[in-house]
Amino acid sequence: MKKLFSIFIFLLTLCLLVACSTMEELPEDTKDSTAQTTESESNETEVPAAGGTSGMYTTREYNMDYYAISSLFSQLIDKEAYEEWLDSVGFYDNTATRHTMNIVEFIKYFNIPKEDFKAANMEMPEYAVYTDEQIDALYSNDKTLLAQYFMNPNAINVGGEIYPPIWFTEHNLEEVQAAGITKEVLEKKYDDWVFAFSEASNICQKTKEILDAWNEETSEETTAADTTLTE
Repeated sequence: MKKLFSIFIFLLTLCLLVACSTMEELPEDTKDSTAQTTESESNETEVPAAGGTSGMYTTREYNMDYYAISSLFSQLIDKEAYEEWLDSVGFYDNTATRHTMNIVEFIKYFNIPKEDFKAANMEMPEYAVYTDEQIDALYSNDKTLLAQYFMNPNAINVGGEIYPPIWFTEHNLEEVQAAGITKEVLEKKYDDWVFAFSEASNICQKTKEILDAWNEETSEETTAADTTLTE
């Protein structure tokens, strides 16, 4: 029964993550809108890349393996204690966020030894959730390692700081440059996003505005440099 309960909780967790992922990170005016949208308004809801979970790969820093808690690991915890934790992070009242409910927070909260975690992971080797390298990253407290093994494939990584696509709808050129994101990296990612979300998506439109501003800035700098040389 305990194993069946754990499997049920895992499936329920996945459903919740899918349901709340898009709303969690959208701008406030979008959060406050009604569930029904007009045809034009629906363009504000981003479509995931092929194979992705709806909304997840536009708003989150890491991939699904980072946010889902497999029954392999929930079985390490007393059922009642696990339920209490789910309640404390907002699972049951639909207020859980990517910061409060993920595998790293789960490990920390229950102080699960790495060897116990590895043993549970390999309970059924053919269904292992993580590689040894990924487990090392989960226990490392190192953002660079976490980004290496769990980064959302649609995001941009700068030294362990991860910027998901939705971030670029809420920040300007100066903030992008301050984050250490290069023009070449953003141009390459923009091409990927056009393929994943469509050129008409809010993410691609906002990113194109940033790139256009960047090109204009570069052109002005080049003109100014040429003028100086001719004087």
